[in-house]
Amino acid sequence: MEDRVVINVSGMTFETKEDTLSRFPDTLLGSPYRRQKYFNPTAQEYFFNRHRVVFESILFYYQSGGRLIWPEDVPASIFTEEVEFFELGEQALKDVAKCTYKEKKRVSPQFALQRKMWDLFEHPDTSHFARGVAMLSILMIVLSVTISCVETLPYFKALRDSECNTTTADTLTACHESSDGKENSTRQCHSDKIDEENCPHKTLEVFMVLEIMCYSWFLFEYLVRFASAPNRSQFLLSPLNFVDLLAIVPFFTILISGNRRLVSLAVLRTARLIRIFRILKLTRYSRGLKVLMFTLRASISELEMMVLFMFMIVILSSSAVFYTDLGADGSKFTSIPEAFWWSITTVSTVGYGDFYPVTHFGKFVGGVCAVFGVLAFSLPVMAFAVNFNAYLLGEPIRKHIESKNRTASRTRSQ
Repeated sequence: MEDRVVINVSGMTFETKEDTLSRFPDTLLGSPYRRQKYFNPTAQEYFFNRHRVVFESILFYYQSGGRLIWPEDVPASIFTEEVEFFELGEQALKDVAKCTYKEKKRVSPQFALQRKMWDLFEHPDTSHFARGVAMLSILMIVLSVTISCVETLPYFKALRDSECNTTTADTLTACHESSDGKENSTRQCHSDKIDEENCPHKTLEVFMVLEIMCYSWFLFEYLVRFASAPNRSQFLLSPLNFVDLLAIVPFFTILISGNRRLVSLAVLRTARLIRIFRILKLTRYSRGLKVLMFTLRASISELEMMVLFMFMIVILSSSAVFYTDLGADGSKFTSIPEAFWWSITTVSTVGYGDFYPVTHFGKFVGGVCAVFGVLAFSLPVMAFAVNFNAYLLGEPIRKHIESKNRTASRTRSQ
């Protein structure tokens, strides 16, 4: 009984043994000298006016020999304050951050100038100037995506069509005047006419100037980051950097060619579509998007399970609805692959209504398909939410540890 230690935390009493606390002598509870000022001789107990729920995890840390469990519904700031108050040490914080936020360790270049340029363009949290560069990049990304969306409005399409018609009429008039009625020359005039297939996709001059400005910055940023990257091969193989390159190269290829008729319509449309994917570059500057990306990576097994279930449901329901509606009047299912679209929209509970069963058995199959679709989508939701919450709570701890490490390194250097 003499080895028993009574701890009162905001009215809740905990009991443990001295041997248990002495496993970590460098902590507040593990050192009898440090915890002495919290001792109440009248009640023969130690009193702490702290968070009771978190203290259960603190006490379990001693009992389990170093396992620190994060209580549910406890904010990261409170949990971090309690761990620091009881002086569990930096390793405890690092262990929690490692379990909740599995981010790749930053790799810096060897040379000083190369490292400065890499931090300037890759890590906005390293300096105020780096944040300014990040804000400029975000502005260019937003401007580029806005242009890609705005130029498809009917008003600007009418302006492009009007410009195309005016240019075409002027070209034909000048050509006819110089041909003097010769048949071959007239035929040549029509062959030199602006390609009507590419004309509606012509970009207005104001949009072209803004696009050149944006993509010049993108190209400069990409080249600087590539030149200062610690590992250039990994830089090229990175998915986001690969998207950046795909978005930059088609634009400058078309611009340098100087003649859009030399480029097919499919290439033009593909180049314009890829520009929208530049919005993925915002992941580098957004904490929320980073958390989402890490959550998707941690939930890959649950997502694979969902995709497998969806694949099985689509195949089975498409086959069933095809054979139940086969030969029925008004049936729109001519084959099983054509029924895939109906099955996907039914499983996802979207239900566009362009395809639907007409027989009673077909409608029964559609109802069963919708129910199993809801079940298949609900399976990975819990795991996804748990991973998202863990990464979201772990981010403040990671930043807190990095801030303390930077402060300690500056102190040592001084």
